[in-house]
Amino acid sequence: MKTIRYLFILLFCTVLLAGCTQAPEVSPAISEEIIQEINFARTQPKQYVTQRLSIIDTSKKSESYKQALDEVIDQMTRMKNPLPELTMADGLYKCAKEWVDVSGPQGIVGHDTNLGTRFQKYCKYTTVGENCSYGYSTAKEIVAELLIDDGVETRGHRQNILASAFTHAGAAVGSHKKYKTMCCIDFASGYKEK
Repeated sequence: MKTIRYLFILLFCTVLLAGCTQAPEVSPAISEEIIQEINFARTQPKQYVTQRLSIIDTSKKSESYKQALDEVIDQMTRMKNPLPELTMADGLYKCAKEWVDVSGPQGIVGHDTNLGTRFQKYCKYTTVGENCSYGYSTAKEIVAELLIDDGVETRGHRQNILASAFTHAGAAVGSHKKYKTMCCIDFASGYKEK
């Protein structure tokens, strides 16, 4: 009887621990929510600053994070004209999803070395850009952190989100071996579906 009780407790603990290591459940609608959140930042930058960036608690953030946050708030507050909305593109979604499906299970951080080849499978374009985010699972968190872009000297993620040249985007979110969740957002100008 003690053996059965011991096995039951061991099984229960194993199931409980397995549940703790799984990635948070990601809503299938999050791809669309991410593009909507980006469009909010692009088309209403001052409101985005007020409703998203100005309310971030920085009490436990690094000085570099605070500096990056101040930079993006200043940049978006000074924007004289709103940017056009990005159109969701199925080819860019597929391109982003491929990278999430390849890199997430392996725990890869960063961009595909064959970025152009991956894009060319799904669409024709003039220029492209890509943002990758790790550890965030809501559209608001993902977009805000990419706009702040702490730790990226060039602020390339922010530049992609606020680039007037980009007209289309696609976003995919999935599991990541190291960070539990990851997001890939692909942008393009001169976009044509294949």
